[in-house]
Amino acid sequence: MLETALGERIAVLSLTLPLTESNKLFARMVFEVRDMFSLSKEFGLDANLSTNIRHGFVMREIRGPLLAHHLVTNKDRAAGSYQANIHWLDRMESLPQYATEEIADALTKFSEEVDAQIEYLNRNIIRIRSDQAKEGVFDFTIDDVSIQILQRRCERTAEFDDFYDEVIAALWTLTNRGLDTIREMLFSRTLTSLLGSLQALQDVLHRRSHYEEVSGLLSATNLVRPDLRSAIERVASWFAIPSNNEYQDYDLRISYEAGLATIKSYYSHLSIQSDFTADEPIVMAGWTLPSLVRLFSLLLDNSAFHSGLAGGSLRIGVAAKLSKNVLELQIRNNLGESVNLSNVRAKSATINAEFGRERASQLIPVEGGSGYPKIWKILAHDLGGNHALQVSVSDEREFVVDIMLEAKGLVL
Repeated sequence: MLETALGERIAVLSLTLPLTESNKLFARMVFEVRDMFSLSKEFGLDANLSTNIRHGFVMREIRGPLLAHHLVTNKDRAAGSYQANIHWLDRMESLPQYATEEIADALTKFSEEVDAQIEYLNRNIIRIRSDQAKEGVFDFTIDDVSIQILQRRCERTAEFDDFYDEVIAALWTLTNRGLDTIREMLFSRTLTSLLGSLQALQDVLHRRSHYEEVSGLLSATNLVRPDLRSAIERVASWFAIPSNNEYQDYDLRISYEAGLATIKSYYSHLSIQSDFTADEPIVMAGWTLPSLVRLFSLLLDNSAFHSGLAGGSLRIGVAAKLSKNVLELQIRNNLGESVNLSNVRAKSATINAEFGRERASQLIPVEGGSGYPKIWKILAHDLGGNHALQVSVSDEREFVVDIMLEAKGLVL
C-alpha cells in the first residue's frame, strides 16, 4: 500500500532487539507460553485437534454420505487392497465381464482417492506447522518483530497476568488465521478434488449407461453431490470459535444419543441396536456436553470398528449409575464369531496396564489405533476428575468397558 501511494519501492528491514538478559528472558517466556498453548499433550491445540477432529471424525463425516450411497469401501488390512463393492457389483452380474471389471476398478480408485484426500487433511493440513508438518496451517512462528511488538505492549505493566493475556491474545490471532485457512481449503481443495474424483467415476459410468444395470449407481453418484457438500460444510463449521460456549444442563442420555448418532451414520452397514439404562435421570453440568459427546463417540466407534462384524446386528448396551459421588458407566457390545477372544483379552490386558500412564500421554497427538489415549485425555483433563477405566471380555462374547468418574462438578 505504501509503494502504491508513494510510487516508489520500499525496503523493509527487520530490526532485532539488543540481546540483553531482560530481552532474552522475555522472549523465552513468550516461547514457553506458545509451546504450552500449541503443543501441550494435555491442553494444547495439537492434542485437541487430534482428540476432537483428526481421530476419525473428519473421516467419518466426509465418508458418511458416500458410505450411505455405497460408493466407497474400506481397505482390507490383511490384503492391503480395497474390498470389492459387492453392493453394486452384484447388481451388474449380467454385464459383460470387461464392463464389470472397468466399473469395479473405477469404484476402487474412487475409494482410494477419497481416502487420500482425508489422509492429506489429517496428516498435512490440520497440524501445527513444523519441520515434520511443513504444510500445517497453524503457524506459531514468532519472529523478532512480533517479540518487539509484544514487549512494547507489556512494558508498562509489572503484572504477569497482563503479560500472559497479551501473549494468549496474540496466539489466538495466529490460531484464527489457521482456522480461516482450513475453512477455505476445505472448499477450494478438498471439495473440489472429491467432486473431481466423483466426476471421473461418473465418466466411466456414462460410457456404460446404455446398460440398465448401471442406472442405479449413476443415480447414486448424482444424489450424493449435495450430501458431500453438506458434509464439507459441517467439517468447516468445526474450525470456527463459537461466540457462545455455554450449554444448558442436560440429561446424560442426551450426550450418549448424540455420540451414537455420529456412529450410526458412518457404520450404516450394521444394524445398531442400542440400549441406555439408568436407575434415575442423571443431570450433567452444561459445560461437560462436548466432552461427553466425544467420549461416547470414541467408545462407540471402538465398539463398531473392533466388533469384527461385517454386517448384521451390533448390540450396544450402556448402563449409568450415580453412587456416592461417583459416576459409573458400563459400555458393552457383542463380538463377531470371527473374533479371536484370546487376542482381545491380551489387548485388554495391555490397555488396562497402560491406561493413564505416560504412554497414553505420548500417544495423544497420534491418530489411529484404539483411541484410548484420547479417552484418557477426555477423562483426565477435559472432564478434570479422578477416574478409573477397565476393559474386559465377558463369557457371552461381549467386550466390556467400565468407567468410574468423580462426579463432583460434573453431575448436578
